[in-house]
Amino acid sequence: MNKILVRWIVLITIIVGGVFSVNIVGKADGSPDYRSYYLIAYQEGVNSKIINSRKVKFSMFQNQCNEEFSKMYVNYLKDGGDESFPEYMKDNYYGQDDPGAGSKSVASTTAISEPDPQNYDHYRTKAIRRGYHMKAGDILVCHNSNSLEGVPGHAAIVNSAGYIMEMPGYKFHTKKNARIVTKKKFFRAHSGGKKYVMVYRMRRHPHVAKKAARYTYYKMLKHHNPTYSIFTMKLYKKSPSYCSKYVYLAYDWGGTKKSVKQWWGGRHMVTPYGLIGNFKNSYKPAAIHRIVAYR
Repeated sequence: MNKILVRWIVLITIIVGGVFSVNIVGKADGSPDYRSYYLIAYQEGVNSKIINSRKVKFSMFQNQCNEEFSKMYVNYLKDGGDESFPEYMKDNYYGQDDPGAGSKSVASTTAISEPDPQNYDHYRTKAIRRGYHMKAGDILVCHNSNSLEGVPGHAAIVNSAGYIMEMPGYKFHTKKNARIVTKKKFFRAHSGGKKYVMVYRMRRHPHVAKKAARYTYYKMLKHHNPTYSIFTMKLYKKSPSYCSKYVYLAYDWGGTKKSVKQWWGGRHMVTPYGLIGNFKNSYKPAAIHRIVAYR
């Protein structure tokens, strides 16, 4: 029997404990539909107040799991992951947007090209109304677009008005994986169709955001560019690293330790969807844009 399928059966038996019937539909290398697993994860998300049951019905959550997370989870198991599906979903914030502390609902924004400096006055009103003007330290969390199979989402940190720093993670153990890319390249890759980018900004402590961006560029990109690996629980070790750990450490080491949760023993994984949840108090970034396209 396929060892991945066996692992699924064992995990479901342990988690479900006979409360739900085991309903396995499809093969592990296809698009699995494990409804009892989804129900457990959904209920845990509702109980923890991360999932708003009035806005996100179980049928919607189930479709999201079928379309994105179940496929990712199978790849995660193939690569040696050992968390149950509900644990995996908890790490990934149950696939929900984290609106940030004190944020209101964020309207969708079409990111347009930054105007040329000489034409800035002419385009000022249009750009401010429709576009997203990046600031150093802004955090970008990509949905329905991932840096590596098995890991939902992607995260990056803004360097300046036109450039973004990220660890794309095309394959494991890539040395000097961190890079700097243009706004245009990043948003064209991670928006459009079902893909979108949530933009978070540390409004109450802008100097901390600038320090984090400066530290990322000079220390984590130019001086010490880490090797990529998602399967590392050593959070406070420079290398290997991955996209969301990279952003977390930028604020922990370059901004201030007061901005993020500290994990005893350093054994913790910061996922893209769970990244904002690792910030605390007045340092928690607020959602300011939901980028749906780059035109």
